[in-house]
Amino acid sequence: YRAKPIYRDSDSSTVLSVKKDTGYFVDYARGLYGPLEKLVELCLDCSATEAKKWLGNDQGFIVKKRHVYDIPDKKYKTLSQDAFDNIIRDDSYWISRGINEETISVFDGGVFEKGRMKNRYTFPIYDSNKKLIGVSGRYIYNIKEDAKIPKWKHIGEKSKWQYPTYFNSDILKGNNSVIIVESIGDMLSLWNAGYKNVLVSFGLDLSFALINSIIKYDVDKIILSFNNDKNLAGNNASQKCHKKLIKFFDEDQIQICLPTKNDFGEMTKQEIINWMGKING
Repeated sequence: YRAKPIYRDSDSSTVLSVKKDTGYFVDYARGLYGPLEKLVELCLDCSATEAKKWLGNDQGFIVKKRHVYDIPDKKYKTLSQDAFDNIIRDDSYWISRGINEETISVFDGGVFEKGRMKNRYTFPIYDSNKKLIGVSGRYIYNIKEDAKIPKWKHIGEKSKWQYPTYFNSDILKGNNSVIIVESIGDMLSLWNAGYKNVLVSFGLDLSFALINSIIKYDVDKIILSFNNDKNLAGNNASQKCHKKLIKFFDEDQIQICLPTKNDFGEMTKQEIINWMGKING
């Protein structure tokens, strides 16, 4: 389910995600997540004990016992590549946003006309052997206010994704820095400006798979560049991720440098070049 959080002010109807089968929730703007009892605790402004007691009563729904919080021992599931046989290779959405054809053509994406990714420009998420382990799609039409349509939709075990390493692994190996961004859209804008040493977090946290990827490429500098939101969500998440990374890297290797506008998609190519110049300077 996608919803507006009732425990805080928000103008988004999709920022809160709740899994139908487990009740596990994620507040993408605040970087909050956890089991259903934690969400109840937030909504009712009560203790954890009171939240569990409330859930113990008959509330008209059943939540399955969750197993999704732990990283599974088994290898991630792969998806059928056949789904992309009927994709429409229409890059006009991204071209209208200033991404050139040479950039967008790299990533094997396109638009679905039906199914779970209908009306979304969808990118395949590959592992190192080009096995399809997920998809990520951007809704390409205007979203009406209060419409419960998330801009981005992901299918697959996101905690296992190391994107776009299938496309830029050699670039990362030959670079002394990596830029961490929230979305594929941010990555495309940086790539379009000539900066291809990018990894996508798909949200406001860093998975252990992504951290392992950073360790593997042995970079000297890690640049956290989440969105520069008015509500400071990107800045707050960057601070949390900074604390997470210093468990694995020296503190002077990690730098927080947010976009000069809300996100890289709102910046021109020259503005991104100027932004990078300040980092390197």
